[in-house]
This record gives sequence, structure tokens and C-alpha cells, in this order.
Amino acid sequence: MSAAESEETVAPKPICHIVTPVGCMGYGFDEDAVSRELATLTSSGTPTAIILDAGSTDSGPEKLALGTMTCPRSAYVKDLTKLLRLVHDFRVPLIFSSAGGDGADKHVRLMKEIIEEIAAQDGNEDYAFKTISIFSGIDKQVVLDRIEAGHVTGCGVCVPPLTKQDVEDSSRIVAQIGPEPFMDAMVANPNFDVIIGGRAYDPAPFVAYSMFQLKQQYPNLGENQLQDRHGGLLHMGKIMECGGLCSTPKSHGAVATVYEDGVFDVKPIAPESKCTPLSVAAHSLYENTRPDILRGPGGALHLDKAKYEQLNDGRTVRVRGAEFRSSVAAGQPYQLKLEAARVLGHRSIAMGSVRDHILINQLDSLLTLVKAYVKKQHPDISGNWDLDFHLYGKGQTTPLGPGEVFIIAEAVAPTQQLATAIVSTARIGLIHGPYPGQKATAGNFAFGIAGKLEIETGPCAQFSVYHLMDLVPGEERLSSKLLRVAEALEISEQDIVWAGFFDPALAFKVTIPRLRGGKRAAAGSFMENDIHGSQQHLGLALLKLPDDFMA
Repeated sequence: MSAAESEETVAPKPICHIVTPVGCMGYGFDEDAVSRELATLTSSGTPTAIILDAGSTDSGPEKLALGTMTCPRSAYVKDLTKLLRLVHDFRVPLIFSSAGGDGADKHVRLMKEIIEEIAAQDGNEDYAFKTISIFSGIDKQVVLDRIEAGHVTGCGVCVPPLTKQDVEDSSRIVAQIGPEPFMDAMVANPNFDVIIGGRAYDPAPFVAYSMFQLKQQYPNLGENQLQDRHGGLLHMGKIMECGGLCSTPKSHGAVATVYEDGVFDVKPIAPESKCTPLSVAAHSLYENTRPDILRGPGGALHLDKAKYEQLNDGRTVRVRGAEFRSSVAAGQPYQLKLEAARVLGHRSIAMGSVRDHILINQLDSLLTLVKAYVKKQHPDISGNWDLDFHLYGKGQTTPLGPGEVFIIAEAVAPTQQLATAIVSTARIGLIHGPYPGQKATAGNFAFGIAGKLEIETGPCAQFSVYHLMDLVPGEERLSSKLLRVAEALEISEQDIVWAGFFDPALAFKVTIPRLRGGKRAAAGSFMENDIHGSQQHLGLALLKLPDDFMA
């Protein structure tokens, strides 16, 4: 018998199964595939739950500033209709966090409203769900008091110190809560059917449900024993909150089986996908400053001793060895991340392309000329405004010479009317601006996509709070050649936050601050063009490794 077969044979009894249909509520999922998984899992008698995330700040500050959601209301109705049908048919609980995308209190209430609407529909007369709402909105005065006491710090190198004005300008403030509020809700209401969570650390509900089951089934475990298992449960939640992203090819959903000792198995829902040790380990590279230490509410998850084992079905990976190090145990305060945003102004855009090879070779000079022209045409503007250009295709060539360059002019100003006026002037400058060697005097700029000259995109939001706040106890309840990496990514060496190898994923990761116009900037807001930061890696992809690297 192989070592793998031996370990599978002696695996401890599962304490729970967790099904995550999709990485974000509102994106849609395959109800039939999830139903088949639940039919198999619930027949075992092991407690099973549907848990998924519903939000993120990845898509920028607009939701927090404007009260909007990641998806339209109809998308949440569609997903919740399917989820509640699964809850009813299989008698399993549903838990989701960061309701509506930002986890604001108003969106927690909206999700409860949608659930009530679905339950009241014809044919759903026997829907009677015990639903619990968890709110994570933070009163501004609490934050102001903590600032005064020196208990608020920036979350990352791009984040300046928090000011009273930042707090007062914010539309609302939410806290990224940990698993404790979810645990408290489950303990107080063990027969719950649905938990709607406000803004939360993505793994929080996964950790809470697993720990809840662990304590129920093994009530004699001491605090040290529970702490020893916390790392495994948190690692499971960190992988599962993205659904089947840990599989190859990536699947919408995933299933985790959690054991008493903190070991867990993970597999994709899609039958054509599989999890491998490499694909699961590589998930730690995603959304983290460094892949071996993942910081969150109350401490940090250390993955340097984590092990990933392929099981005999070829689709499931068993994971063990993660360690959670509590900040409180280390004599540090429990911290929560605060998130908020404000309206910076209003935006308008104009877009089109340049095909003339003579102009493309001196396009930067024309754009400088256009900016000066716009400023001259609007000498009496009161308040701050800005104009800049997104360029796509610059530097590419065709058999005839330089390729076409697509240009988006973006303006931000105190009012929508002014933003549109600014970008309209810029469009005129792009069309008729002169340049040396000009042949095409009729116009420089191909425009009019969708019949629009300018497009008003509405309020422009900006993160105003992205900070860590110390809690009073009980409130929560590598070395590398940096210069080569800096050159490859076209940034300065001092801008590298972290760089190093992550052996379990056979990967090299570099974390850099978000830069716009050569300056550090928060995600979203004016001139953002890669809100997820998912297209910043090409410099590394083309970096030549030393000849003896694999020796």
C-alpha cells in the first residue's frame, strides 16, 4: 500500500463538508451540479453547509461611496432563488458574507428583503427560513476616537495617515470582521438556516462554521487544541472563498471536507476540472502581499510548513500544516481593517483612435499640446479638475508601420457638466491639433463609437479609509535580486513591497504598490485602468532566468 493510500485510510472522521457554488454571489452558478454534490454529501450524515463570499474591494471604491452593488439586484435574486431552493431541498444552512459587494448595512437589509420576497412567492409556501443578519458598519465617532488615541494605522504603503476630514467625508464605514461574530450567531442560534453577513474577511464564515462544528462534536477540546486547528480551518477558508479558482482548468465552485485535526480536502465541482498540489498551493499567490504569510483579523496565517497531497481520485488535494499566529497571543492588539470611500468629483470620457503613422510617432507631443489647449479654454474653473489619457496599442507595429492607437480621454471635475466640457475640449484638440509633417488636415482622430461624442460616467469615487484599527480586548471578539525585478516591471527598487520564491507553487511573486502617473495610489478612482491589477505581470513573464537556475 502506498503512503498516500495509507493516509487516506487513516484519515480522521470529517466534522463537516462545505460547498461553495461560485466565488462571488451574483455571478451565477450551475444549480444542477451543486445539487448533485449536495445529494452525495448529505447522504453521509456529516454536517454540510453552503458558504460563499459576496463581495470585495477589488472592483474599487464606488460601492462604498455611492451605495451601489457589485451586481444588479436581479442577479442576487437569481442566485438566492437557487440557493434557497438548495437549502430547502437538502436541509443545509446557507452562509454568505460581504452582502451586496461592500457589506454595508443597507445591503445586508436588502438581501434579507430579497429572501423574504422569494419565500413569499407562489409555490414556496413551506419556505420558513430562520435568518440571521450580521452588521459590520462602524460609527464614525468610534473611528474618530481611535484616531485621537493613536490606534489607527494605514493598511499598506500607499495609505496615508487617517484624518478627521477623511472620516467625515466618507459615505459610510465598514469593518472587515473576522469569524467571531459568525461564531457567536451560530452558538446563539444553532438551528439557523441562513446567515447574511456584512463586510467580512473572506474566509471568516468558513472558519466560523468549521469551528462551530468542531466545538459541537468535540466539546472537550481545550483552547490550545482549538488554536492548533485554527490554522488549517483558516487556510481552508482562504482557498474556498474563491470557489473553484484553485482547480485546473478553474471551476466555478469547490467542495471542502474538513477533519477534526484541521486537515482538509478540496476538490472542484466541475467534473472536467481537478485540484492538484500545485494549483491549490498557487492560490496563496492571489490577493496577498506575500504567499507564505497571510494577514487578517486577529493575526496571521503562516503557510511555510503547509503540505499538499494529491489523493487517489486525481481530483482532490489534502492540505495540512498551516499555522495561525494570534496577534493577541503575541502581545499585540486585535486589528480590524476599516473601509470607506468618498465622492471625488464627476467623470466624463471621450474615446477614439489614431491611425496616421506620422502622428503616432509624435503622439506624446500632441497630447501635451491638447492638455495645454484645454487649460487655456477653461481659465475660470473653480475647484480641482484633471485630464489624462489612456493609450492602448502604443508601440505596436504593422507591415505598414506603427499600429493603431486607441485613446480614452478621461476628465474629472467638481460637476458633471464641467467634466463633460473639459473632455469635449480635449476631443476637439485631438481631432484638430497640429503637428509637424501633418498630411491629414481633415482630422487626426477616429471617433463616434456608439454614436457618442462624450460619455458621462457619473460620480468618481476614491477610497478615504483603508486602515487598521486596534480593538480593545473583547470587541472582536526571502531574498532576491530586487533591481532586476524592478527593471522588468519598470518601477524603482524601493517600490517593491515583497519579492520571493514560493516553492509549493513553483512560483516567484513580486508585490508592488499601485502606481498612476508615477505616484502611489489606491485602487479605483481617476485614471484607473486595471482595477484588479491582473495585467501587471508581463515584465516578469519575459524575465530571463539564470542558466543555472534549474540545475
